Order: sequence, then C-alpha cells, then structure tokens
Amino acid sequence: MKKTLIAAIIMITGAITANGIFVTWPALRAKAADSRNENVSLYAHYGWGVNPTTLVLDLWDISPTASMADVDRVLLDTAEAFKNRLVSKVELALRGRTRFRFEGSYFPATWRRT
Repeated sequence: MKKTLIAAIIMITGAITANGIFVTWPALRAKAADSRNENVSLYAHYGWGVNPTTLVLDLWDISPTASMADVDRVLLDTAEAFKNRLVSKVELALRGRTRFRFEGSYFPATWRRT
C-alpha cells in the first residue's frame, strides 16, 4: 500500500513538474516579454495536465481595461513560444472550461508570426 501511494505521489509530482517546465514556464515567459500583456492572465498546460499531445491555453482573468487586441497579443505571444512544437490538438479555455478546440496542425501555420 505504501509503495502504491509513493508511486502515485511521484507520478503526480512528475506531471506537475513537466507542465511547469515544458508548458507553463515558456508561456509565462513569452507573456512577460511585453508589458502590455499585464491586463490578461493566461496559463498554458497539457490537456488534463498529463496529455502532451494537447495544448490548453486557458484565460483566467481579463482586466476591464483590456482590449480585444490585448487578448489577441497574449495568445499570439504564447503561440510563438510553442511554434516549434507539434501537438495534435489546441484548446482555448476560459477559467478552465474549453470554449474552442482546433487541430494542432493549424496552430503553427495560423498563429506563428513570420
């Protein structure tokens, strides 16, 4: 029983760490590069926290003073951080609930800045 519990804790910790290193940190770094992005809170993570083939871009807070251009810029800056990664699905979410989903093949071609 103890070994199973320890294994479960290690797996959960590993998933959280992988999300932080490979997804959340690059997205936050890309967002922080432009001071105009402070009005929009976006967090990126793997689908369900463990599925590396699904990228979730989750908007959590949008300031009342933020414009639609601010939201678009945050999404584009975040997408640029992942332009060299291949994913099968990208989900746009609002406060944890998926609102829009599209194939990952559209992600780099549509959102990448050239």
